[in-house]
Amino acid sequence: HGATCTSQTPAQTCEDPNKTPASKGDWKCVCAVGPVPLASQTAGPVGSCELDECTNVCGTCATTDAGGAHPCDAVGQDCVDADPSAGSTGDWKCVCKEPKVGSVVGGAAVCELDECEAPCAGCEKDVCKGAEQTCVDPDKSEGALGDWLCKCAPPSTSEAVVGVAVCEDDECKTNLDASYACAGQTCVDPDVTNAGDWFCEC
Repeated sequence: HGATCTSQTPAQTCEDPNKTPASKGDWKCVCAVGPVPLASQTAGPVGSCELDECTNVCGTCATTDAGGAHPCDAVGQDCVDADPSAGSTGDWKCVCKEPKVGSVVGGAAVCELDECEAPCAGCEKDVCKGAEQTCVDPDKSEGALGDWLCKCAPPSTSEAVVGVAVCEDDECKTNLDASYACAGQTCVDPDVTNAGDWFCEC
């Protein structure tokens, strides 16, 4: 019956707990790896051998030595084994805790925090959205906080850090109609925050 066990993927081991001639049919397939005690099935292969590399200790697990440090726990991140089947090893990853984002297979992740998207005090993206502006976080590293800004819609290039921007648009520079209309004259935009007030001046 050994071949029945060893032909599985990954291979399982065959054990006969009672080798006396009178004991028949008690052989079993045992998973080669996995939580202790290892899963087994009498007179047949185990349907699915599982090895959660985040919670167990093994050569490919997050923790390779009993009592060793867990690389995800050490940096305050979650460990995720997307496929805990015994045939899938070395695929565990550290995942940043919300609202931070980021993950790395086989080690600690570099976490990012987008202040425009993460749920946080002030709801930064809503501050900009309410003024019909775009929220941008130029540095998403988790240590760079308070640098988000609101950016005006084109053609204005105005922006403001941690608040709504005063959108300025010099129509004499951005409005082609104004440029053509004032050919040979001087175009004047008296209030760059107000649209449609440009005029030509001799």
